[in-house]
Amino acid sequence: ISVALGVAGRPVGPGLVAVGLLGLGVTAALWWVFFASDDSGAEHALLAAADEERSWLAVQAFGYAFIPVLGGIVMLAAGNTIAITHLAEPASWSGATFQALGVSLYLAGDCWIRARLGIGSLKFRAVAAVLVLPAIALGHYLSAEVELVVLLLVLVATLVVESETARRTSRRAPRT
Repeated sequence: ISVALGVAGRPVGPGLVAVGLLGLGVTAALWWVFFASDDSGAEHALLAAADEERSWLAVQAFGYAFIPVLGGIVMLAAGNTIAITHLAEPASWSGATFQALGVSLYLAGDCWIRARLGIGSLKFRAVAAVLVLPAIALGHYLSAEVELVVLLLVLVATLVVESETARRTSRRAPRT
């Protein structure tokens, strides 16, 4: 939706296509963060909880801890809309901040969910939540497109390293 709002009434050209694809790439990476591996872990965590704790655990993980995830999505969408309307120009401080802080909030919320449910490693995503913040300056002083590239690279690198680390750990784990 943010891409469509930003391109309304603008001539379609390579820059517009590139920023649209970068915005969609960041969105896809965030989808990967949330849905790639945690669903079965979350299910097992809820099933393993005592009956009297299960509802409260679900409210904490998918209610309270989900608020920063949703806030991050809204901020990223606002930043994407601003980025598309100012192609190949330095982004405003607000536009640059919305993009990077949106991704950071999303990752922080995801870490909160994982921590509350006791699933997955937090370290890579927590580090990524901090690493995306300097992209604000890149967006403001260079362009929103550069900022989106950095956000996408940090997200993809984080998920690849996390996946590779999990794969190596599972190979070393003794089989029972």
